[in-house]
Amino acid sequence: MMKIEVKKMCKQAVVLDTIKKTKGKGGMTSAQIKLAEAQSEDYADMKRELQELKTDFNDFQKDVKTDFNELKIQFAKMTGNIDILIQNSQNKQNLLNNKYFWIFLIVFVCVFAGVTHISEIMKVLGG
Repeated sequence: MMKIEVKKMCKQAVVLDTIKKTKGKGGMTSAQIKLAEAQSEDYADMKRELQELKTDFNDFQKDVKTDFNELKIQFAKMTGNIDILIQNSQNKQNLLNNKYFWIFLIVFVCVFAGVTHISEIMKVLGG
């Protein structure tokens, strides 16, 4: 916007200089023509700037849409990972609450400890 204002001020200054120079010489019509030309150029410049802004805005919208879609994908992945973690946690909790798991664990430990002691006893006895 500042760029447009500076251009506009420069063109208007030229027109004002022209008006001052032609004042009283009957050349007011040429000054009016120059003013109209300057305003026309200002309008064309503003139109170009507006088109550039529209293009930039469209690009920005596309970028935002792309970023939003990427965020949705990342969120879906994170949600899936959280669901897996919750399921694993529930499975572990179910296993710890299962009395057969504890019975199996105790029997396994006892058998393993017994086998270890039997092999040591056999070594001592000469086997």
